[in-house]
Amino acid sequence: MGSVRGWHPASLIYNPPIMSDSFPENHLSIPPTTRAIALVGFMGSGKSAVGAALAHSLRWEFHDLDTAIATAAGKSVPAIFADEGEAAFREREWLALQAALAAAAASQPAVLALGGGAFLPERNRELLQHGKALTIFLDAPLDVLWQRCTRAVGERPLARDFDSFQWLYQQRLPVYQMADLNLATAGKLPDEVASAIRTALGLTTRR
Repeated sequence: MGSVRGWHPASLIYNPPIMSDSFPENHLSIPPTTRAIALVGFMGSGKSAVGAALAHSLRWEFHDLDTAIATAAGKSVPAIFADEGEAAFREREWLALQAALAAAAASQPAVLALGGGAFLPERNRELLQHGKALTIFLDAPLDVLWQRCTRAVGERPLARDFDSFQWLYQQRLPVYQMADLNLATAGKLPDEVASAIRTALGLTTRR
């Protein structure tokens, strides 16, 4: 089953999760103050597709962080990396995350799809916590992630070759696993993953 870390509405106490290869049968009553669900994980894990499906089923807003960054910059994510460097991109990412959480706090709840590196900086994780966001790690086998990313040639600036891809995944994995809920998603369609998230969190579909 998937794994859920312990929640306390006031302090958001963290209990280390355990990964599994199937969908969750356990349930989590999320704090009533929750304003966002943030999907995190490596490139190719399906955050954008699952996020859109989940938001649609809940009638929540959907914010794709990379799309917001590209729109604000007036150029693609690869172009930002090439023209400005990764450090500048991460600063844009920080600002986009602030804006998405502020929008969720000011209006209706939202589902956020974070870029592969957005969950890594501690300041981003603190921002998500203070913004009352519940985080969900979408994972899949490395070979599946690589296959998905190589289909989109030129769209993944950090997917250069398999060795560096594997190294980056292994470096990031322990941080991803700090998310509130961990889901193994291999072989599942976005709608199926979205349904599993709703089940785990005790959320109902809105029509």
